[in-house]
Amino acid sequence: MVIMVLLAQLGFSQFPPDDKKFSMPEIPPQYVGGDEAMLKFINKNLSLQGEVDYTGTVYVSITTDTTGNVTKAVIVRGHPMINDEVLRVAKLLKFRPAKSSEAKPIEYSMVLPVKFVAK
Repeated sequence: MVIMVLLAQLGFSQFPPDDKKFSMPEIPPQYVGGDEAMLKFINKNLSLQGEVDYTGTVYVSITTDTTGNVTKAVIVRGHPMINDEVLRVAKLLKFRPAKSSEAKPIEYSMVLPVKFVAK
């Protein structure tokens, strides 16, 4: 099974703790090591039990905190045989935190599409 993460950053902005207005970060969260490193990490850590014959995309919404840790992961659209494992691995990801226009670290939510291609 080939797994790809498309980082189109289909993001939803999270409100900074001290701001009630909708705001986009000046700098979105960035995976430590870059997009290619994130893809390698997911491929290495994703462990699917048995033969999963699935071609499609699982969309997982993640929230990063002000230190870049994933504090919440929710499947937006997925596949019952893969969802739990995608959530487990998503919670292991480590990002550089999003930053506001004042260069303060902020919480941020975004959707990561994880594409599966059955062999």
